Amino acid sequence: MGRDRPTITIQVVDTQTSQREITQYVPGTAAKSRTNCDSNTTIDGTGGGTATANGTTNCTTTTTPGTPPSEIQRSIEQTHVRAAAVSTLLKTMVDPATPPSTRVRAADSILAHTVKGIETENIEARVAELELAAEQRKGQRD
Repeated sequence: MGRDRPTITIQVVDTQTSQREITQYVPGTAAKSRTNCDSNTTIDGTGGGTATANGTTNCTTTTTPGTPPSEIQRSIEQTHVRAAAVSTLLKTMVDPATPPSTRVRAADSILAHTVKGIETENIEARVAELELAAEQRKGQRD
C-alpha cells in the first residue's frame, strides 16, 4: 500500500504580506488662460471728408488652474501580480511579432520558474515527512 502524501496548510496571518504596494507619480499640469475679444466699430462720415470711428472692444479671459504633481498609493494582491507576470510571459512567448530571442527567453523563464516551483513543493513535502517522523519518534520515547 502506497504512502499518503503529506499535506501542508498555509495560513495567512498578516494580509499585508500578500499585497504589493505601488506608488504612482502623476505629473502636474500648467495653468491655461484663453482670451476672446469681440470688437464693434461704427464709422461716420465716409462721404469724402473726415471720418469718425467709434468702437468698443469686449474681452473675456478664462483661466483653468494647473494641478500640482501628486503620488497615488495602491495595493495589488500578490496573486494578481504573479498572474499578470505569467500572462505577460505567455503572450510574449506565443506572439509571432516578438523577436525569436525574446520568445526563447520568455519560454526559458517559464520553464525555470516551473522547475523551481516543483522543487520547492518537493522539498516542503520532504521536510513535512521528516518533521512528522521526528514527532512520532519523540512520542514513542516519552
